[in-house]
Amino acid sequence: MTTSSTRPRMIRAAARFISYSSVDAMSLRALAAAEHVPMGSVYHHFPGGRGELVSEAVRYVGDRILERIHAADLDNISEPFSSLAERWRRTRDETGRAVSCPVVAAALSGQRDIRETAHAVFDAWAAAIAARLTRAGVDGSEARELGWAVIASWEGAVTLARAVGHTDPLDSVGRHLAATITAKLSAAGRGQM
Repeated sequence: MTTSSTRPRMIRAAARFISYSSVDAMSLRALAAAEHVPMGSVYHHFPGGRGELVSEAVRYVGDRILERIHAADLDNISEPFSSLAERWRRTRDETGRAVSCPVVAAALSGQRDIRETAHAVFDAWAAAIAARLTRAGVDGSEARELGWAVIASWEGAVTLARAVGHTDPLDSVGRHLAATITAKLSAAGRGQM
């Protein structure tokens, strides 16, 4: 293991752990042991300790989702949702554990700076969705509302999928969001994105 790989590996491991459990249940020592990383190295890369690592993990997840939002083809708007639902299924099947969104877990943390990081990620996601919709011709205020509706619907579906142990909530929300977005785009008389 190289020093340069320790930081990103710990960030990804923290994101995975949080998605299976919670922010407040994450022990920096246990995570380091599971990843075979000495505590000195952990504190070298994350001098702010657990809070810094969790915030970095939340930003990491946030950036991956932002990439999906920017890359999404609005002509096939259900694809990102289908893709995420399939990934959720695969993770559940491979690990035997249902996962939730690490950003939601962070938003519910007892630590203020972690909650603020999660809030910033949600704001960025909603703004990115709204910007894509606005460029496609949807009115700005409608686009902002729809951006938040997409985030709230998707996060609720992920939470329900974890609670019930299957992807019906994800599949249903994906279909309904796709239909809603398609209708808004049609009403706006949108051209190509």
